Amino acid sequence: MFRFSIVTLYFLLLGTCQSNAESTAAALEVPISLRAKGYAISTQPHASAIDEKWAQYFYDHLKNRVTDRQRVLLASSQKDYLNLKVKVDTALSTDYCLKNDGQQWLLTARTERGLQWLIYQMIKRISEDDPSVEAPDLNPSIINLGKGCASFAFAYREPHFLPNLNQEYNQIYNTHNVEIDWGLWGHNLSKVIDKNNKALYATVEGKRNESQLDFASDALYQEVEHYIIDNFGAEPPMKFVIMPNDNPIVSDTPKNKSLGSTPTNATPSVSYLVNKLAKHFPKHTFYTSSYITTRTPPTERLADNTGVIISTIDLPKGIALPSGKATETFYHTLSQWKAKTNDLYLWDYACDFDDYFTPYPILKGFQKQLKVFKEKGVNGVFVNGSGYDYSTFADVQTFVITSLLIDETLSVDELVTRFFRQYYPVSGALVTAYYLSLENAQQQQSKPLQPYGNFAYAQEAYLDPAQFVSFYDKLSTLRFEAQGEERKALEKLYAALSFTRLQLAYRQGYSSYGFAQRIANTLQPRPEVQQWLAALATSEKYKEMARYQEEEKGSVKGYIEQWNSLLARANFQNLLLGKPLQVQCTLDEDYQDLSPLTDGVEGFPLDYHIGWVISSIDELKVQLPPEAKKAKKIALTFLQDEKSRFYMPTKIEIYKNSKLYKTILPPPQAGVLARTLTTDIDLSDSDVTQVRIYRNRTNQRNLLATSEIRLIP
Repeated sequence: MFRFSIVTLYFLLLGTCQSNAESTAAALEVPISLRAKGYAISTQPHASAIDEKWAQYFYDHLKNRVTDRQRVLLASSQKDYLNLKVKVDTALSTDYCLKNDGQQWLLTARTERGLQWLIYQMIKRISEDDPSVEAPDLNPSIINLGKGCASFAFAYREPHFLPNLNQEYNQIYNTHNVEIDWGLWGHNLSKVIDKNNKALYATVEGKRNESQLDFASDALYQEVEHYIIDNFGAEPPMKFVIMPNDNPIVSDTPKNKSLGSTPTNATPSVSYLVNKLAKHFPKHTFYTSSYITTRTPPTERLADNTGVIISTIDLPKGIALPSGKATETFYHTLSQWKAKTNDLYLWDYACDFDDYFTPYPILKGFQKQLKVFKEKGVNGVFVNGSGYDYSTFADVQTFVITSLLIDETLSVDELVTRFFRQYYPVSGALVTAYYLSLENAQQQQSKPLQPYGNFAYAQEAYLDPAQFVSFYDKLSTLRFEAQGEERKALEKLYAALSFTRLQLAYRQGYSSYGFAQRIANTLQPRPEVQQWLAALATSEKYKEMARYQEEEKGSVKGYIEQWNSLLARANFQNLLLGKPLQVQCTLDEDYQDLSPLTDGVEGFPLDYHIGWVISSIDELKVQLPPEAKKAKKIALTFLQDEKSRFYMPTKIEIYKNSKLYKTILPPPQAGVLARTLTTDIDLSDSDVTQVRIYRNRTNQRNLLATSEIRLIP
């Protein structure tokens, strides 16, 4: 970043200082308050009404931030003042310019929106050098005064986190927002049409299917046309996404077939509608998607006012793009679509949608990928974050992502440091050191982050238990020393990290950072668990912290209730406690560890990531250790959540010395998420005991989730 003062630079460029090194060094030591009488804001000669408007805007907003308002003038160049002029130049070949001509600074932008951003950047830059100018409400500046003219790295820039879902933020930092920049976004087309009009829906093999739309139908075109006219008119320019619902269904009417659509490819029909709308509304821009049935680009080039949004869900997150099939396929997709439409936007991902509260160090990996995206011709990025929900460190991540979308070469370390130093004056050093340690650990491990992951994976990738607990404990004390907004931010952060502390405690069981102590074959909860739960419960006063994941069932209240239920029943015996099971089947890649089956802790019914071993490939077959001989009963716990595709096993078989000893057939039971099956057993004469759990295979996508195999003496 540019490190010496803007005022010092101004006088150096004026030539009023000597050119030798000694006088330059001396000039840098002179306090800024003695350098300039004030700030004079104006336009160039023969300015337009637009320029006059923005000069007034600059004057008003700078004056409100100066202790002595007489130091800010709406006037042409003044002696001993820092003179600042503004201009909107639609013919500018770059997005903005910062130039010093020896008399004053000229701020020029191609659009009014760009000039507004530039004004705020300059106000903040001045405040960072001049203590009499106060701008604590503005993020650290990112402009480089020595850069001259520059363009934004991407034309469309949206970090979809809570701070950015605010029009004032969008105006100040020149970001975009699905709520205001789009007339239609995502899969919302189905929400704005007449649901009673059957002609809008797909037909498959002669039958109407209301889970998908018919993009070739005249009825759908008319619906969208009327929606645009009624709500937006012909201008100002808006963006509209025309994409199928999130399923693989394609309408097969004769018209769809004649356009070229197939049972797996809806691109010809969707492109037909996009083109038709684009030609009727030339001032608006219409986007299709590259996703499920529209992955294949159109055969013909689309209209000029069109674009495509390409999902990056198949790319690894948080690391540099590796060589391999996924990356090469992505590059090929970009190349194909680039030949068919003007705007290439990406739908990227920057959080764990199954866990908003555990830190997710995405920034350095995101920057590495962003540089590649730009090189490949991408000109817009929608960064899917936690939206209106709170996620840990979303404030700094929003700032850094916003900055990188403007200039992808900026230093992540410096951006993070400056942000925390400004907004966390008491705790900034601690928070900066810990957050950057997570980012660095993630890069060193080079293990991709998961957009839908579990806590065990976070530990493997970047979260060191000892380091986390140390930070969490220090934050517990330090938060009480902070005041105002920092205190509030730390309260939220500590509450969210209490969730992570509980996740760690659950996973560690009776180990050093676990929730319980082991006494023989039983578990006794530690009293500190109640403190962590109480800290997490403080999040309930913030509506944005009501849930810790994307799914509605992932509520903080429900999570706490599951903990309370666990603590109430944690004192039970299990002869297998901590004992390894011998695997005799093929395990899923993410569930190679079978320790959750003998850790003494039942899984949480509302979250399949917590305490469950998931099987989607094979039956679950394990051999029990010798302790099984002492068992009088066996209890097995399973998840039953058909909405999430988890089904009870069709049967459980117990083998003694390779011979079938007992079969358990789960009886039907509706309305229960977690079911425990218990039966009497006598394994005293068994040298080798095997348990086989058979997955429900009525559909190959069905899953089996097993939590605990408990042997009771």
